[in-house]
Amino acid sequence: MRDDLVVTLGGQTYAVECPWGALPDGQKFGPVSQLAVDSQDRVYVFQRSNPPVLVFDPDGILVNSWGIGEFSDAHGIFINRDDLVLLVDRDAHEILACETSGAVRFRLGQRHRPRFNEPFNHPTDIAQAPNGDYYVSD
Repeated sequence: MRDDLVVTLGGQTYAVECPWGALPDGQKFGPVSQLAVDSQDRVYVFQRSNPPVLVFDPDGILVNSWGIGEFSDAHGIFINRDDLVLLVDRDAHEILACETSGAVRFRLGQRHRPRFNEPFNHPTDIAQAPNGDYYVSD
């Protein structure tokens, strides 16, 4: 008997690979908030431990990690069609827009300054419409 886990969703069948993602010796995954995939099929893991952003190639080899000291509460991640990585920091009340290298391009919200009825007060996720508009759950 095999221990393979196979999931069918919407007529598509997926095999679950566990464990997946090779980390350096002594490093473990922290609590993972969300995943996203860029145009090069690299998998971005957004986790609540350091480093908060782990980048894997399609085969699960760690190719980059970044974001130490940037996040209070890693929550949501979205990568747009231009490979801009948008990261939602719930407890810092801000969203960071980063290059795939981790360089911060811009920030939305005011870090550690929650706003009542204004952006942001514990944002949780971000998405982008085809016309380029961003939508944030807050």
